[in-house]
Amino acid sequence: MSPAADCTLFTEKGSRITRDSRYKVGKRMGRVIYIHKNYMSDVVPEKTLKAALLCLPHGFRFEVVKYDLSNQCLSFISSSDWNEADEPTVGEAYRVRRGGHLKRIPPSGKIYHHKWLFVKGDYEGFNVEESFERSRRWLALSNVDMSRIGSAEFWNTHVVPRLCSKVG
Repeated sequence: MSPAADCTLFTEKGSRITRDSRYKVGKRMGRVIYIHKNYMSDVVPEKTLKAALLCLPHGFRFEVVKYDLSNQCLSFISSSDWNEADEPTVGEAYRVRRGGHLKRIPPSGKIYHHKWLFVKGDYEGFNVEESFERSRRWLALSNVDMSRIGSAEFWNTHVVPRLCSKVG
């Protein structure tokens, strides 16, 4: 697989896991799309993005942008282990609504899956192909409780040991 290729995986129940078809980057969940900051201008309209960035606290560092397509609300989310972790942590975030209304959102104990979706194949911060392969391997596990995998505690206790036992 070439990291720049249009890759698709499937869950055990047949749901598609693929980059957003319109933008060719991003993890789409309903009307919300998650993207790495390097690609935010590929998805978010320039005027909306510039206005939201001006609202952020000085010095706030983020890796992920969550864009709600229905109301143009943006969240800027820190993830201190984005490039290093297979499933990076969801850190502190700031949500910016239209009109510049800013709300701080504390870290949640959640993690991101399929980080290769958030970037394009040219991303240099981590190996995009290895990230895709990680997703392929854990999606091949049977009986994974998909409703709980966003919790780092659940993931590390119930999925990672199974995934590690299949590697080798």
